[in-house]
Amino acid sequence: MGKLVAEKINHLNYPDEQNRVYCRVANEILSLTETKCHDCPLWYGTLQGMGTECFYVDLISANNDALALPVADPHKQFALINKMIGSGHIPTDPFYKMGTAQIEHYANVDDDNENSLGADIFASVLGMSVEEALDETDGE
Repeated sequence: MGKLVAEKINHLNYPDEQNRVYCRVANEILSLTETKCHDCPLWYGTLQGMGTECFYVDLISANNDALALPVADPHKQFALINKMIGSGHIPTDPFYKMGTAQIEHYANVDDDNENSLGADIFASVLGMSVEEALDETDGE
């Protein structure tokens, strides 16, 4: 497999037999009908109606040329992500490596932005203020 690196990659989340998927932001297994995927900054698509796509940091092979990782078992993904967080291989923060434009877009309290989380909600999920998050991006 080679060297492993923590990188952002699209996750193709197929629901289990109870229509549940792993949610990286909540770090829980949630019913696909109850999730607020479309409002999430990690949301990447509907998986052509078969699930949901989420773009977040995972541990992948350094020479991985895949564009996405399929996630067929939300329980396995939950356990794997939490093991990698616990071992320090990936950050607890689901918004890690999010660029400045994404942070500003989702933290914006602008009424014209229907996907805005609002600064208070963004800060509570992220565990830091919007300003601190922007400082961490170094203008990415």
